[in-house]
Amino acid sequence: MSCISGMLRSLLAALAPACVVAASAQAPGFSEAALDGLQDVDGVEVVSALGWGEARFAGASGGSYSAVDPATAESVMNLKVSEGSIRDLGKDGVLVSSSAAGANGWELGDKVSAEFAESGRHALHVVGVYDGKGWVTDDFVLSRSQQQAFAGPQLVSNALVTIEAGADKAEVQGAIAEAMDENPDAKVLDRSQYEKEASGFIDQLLTFMTVMLVFAVLIALLGIVNTLALSVFERTRELGMLRAIGMTRSQVRAMVRWESVVISLIGALSGAALGIGIGLAGSKSLQFWGVSNLSVPSVQVLVYVALAALAGVLAAIGPARTAAKVDVLKAVVSD
Repeated sequence: MSCISGMLRSLLAALAPACVVAASAQAPGFSEAALDGLQDVDGVEVVSALGWGEARFAGASGGSYSAVDPATAESVMNLKVSEGSIRDLGKDGVLVSSSAAGANGWELGDKVSAEFAESGRHALHVVGVYDGKGWVTDDFVLSRSQQQAFAGPQLVSNALVTIEAGADKAEVQGAIAEAMDENPDAKVLDRSQYEKEASGFIDQLLTFMTVMLVFAVLIALLGIVNTLALSVFERTRELGMLRAIGMTRSQVRAMVRWESVVISLIGALSGAALGIGIGLAGSKSLQFWGVSNLSVPSVQVLVYVALAALAGVLAAIGPARTAAKVDVLKAVVSD
């Protein structure tokens, strides 16, 4: 959860005061006609359309790219361009991420082959290198005009909107929404609304993970019950001897319960340590995408460990009662 939250904070930091997104999360985008007239809305400063697509770059399959408007992209997001400029994209330019440039040894002016399903292979020139990956998460950035020329007519994946200084955000957003009334395939969101929408997906993911955790715990409890029942059966003579030398039934039950608690705590602590370790490793691998902070929910982890101990007590109820009912004479004289 902390990694996802860190990425969300990174996206919001790079997000303009308002954005136009597809009406449904499952939709590939919306018509560019939905943005017609937004620039004329009072209070709107810049409207910048963005696109997304797939192509084969430098012969590598499974590549994706973002498409931006070179004239407005710098006004609505910060790609942290360290070399070159977004405005140089033109007809055959490409922006590459610093990781892709380092991996392939690309420098400004170098050629990068790009193959599109619609138009085939093209030779692009590196016109810029960027370090930031916030709203844009791909290793390659083209211009919107290039996307239309190379991949054919494409939908707008989203658009970022900046507002004039001093303008009322709520009023401007309402005016934008009114201007888009005839375009049901798109909607306008401010930062808080985008965060709420993105968090809704995260909440659904966490709910799913919690349900999976409950099932895993139930299976683990069945395993503990089975282990303790088998242990009691195999230790019949031992239990009989303990009873014969003075151990009471309540003490036998307590012994079995503590064994169950120890088993549960070993599993819970091992799982917590493994999960935190994977979380740390995952956050390191996502640093390039803006995930720089990792928050370990210590209180939540301690609560889960305590619940694991309680679950161990509950799992031991049956085996403990069985152990306490062992017939002392039969147990001692049994082979």
